[in-house]
Amino acid sequence: MNARFLVFSVVVFLGLGAARLAGAEPQASPRVYELTIGGQTVEIKESEAVEFTIEGKSVRATVRLKPIQHYATEAIEFDYDRSLSLRDDFRKENRGVTLVHGSSASLVITELGGDDVDGPKPTLARLAEQMETRFKRGVCKDFKKSPDEPAPLKRAGGFTTALTYKDEDDEEQTCRIYALESKGKRFSVVVQFGVEEKDIAEALAKITLDSIVGKGPSQ
Repeated sequence: MNARFLVFSVVVFLGLGAARLAGAEPQASPRVYELTIGGQTVEIKESEAVEFTIEGKSVRATVRLKPIQHYATEAIEFDYDRSLSLRDDFRKENRGVTLVHGSSASLVITELGGDDVDGPKPTLARLAEQMETRFKRGVCKDFKKSPDEPAPLKRAGGFTTALTYKDEDDEEQTCRIYALESKGKRFSVVVQFGVEEKDIAEALAKITLDSIVGKGPSQ
């Protein structure tokens, strides 16, 4: 089993669908929007300025998709970079949201229900064991697991560990697992990437990890 198939075998376990490398996407035509103000409607192409007149006053406007997007379920919410494709499986239990960049870098967020009386550390141990078992079904050389350590994020807390191994091409693969709690909600975040995607994957994951938070009863 080669590196790409091994990565995506884990992705399937977490509810992920494959995505094409962002840099390889064909160039799309700019989106066209309709803007209606004061009964006047004009067409605006994405990131292109347009001028129109409202009550005798010249107005210049542009529209663009925000670089950082926001997503929320009934239990959690978070930000993510717009370069990531998002897929929500909408399961009633263990709902999973997958964010993909490139051919193998991914971030999978899974809801785990309410607070665990044992805390997130036992949850992390179970997740790490499950992931290790799946990796070792394929070619998995020089497998290593880092010690568990606290993960004091900006809006959530818990523990994290990293699993690393070499695939059949001797390319290093990394799977960093977070077991987290926030506002009475439990969830995991699994970040996977190959050595070539390390920098971009960690930078993109930081945006989500810094913002992820449980939704309390008042929200």
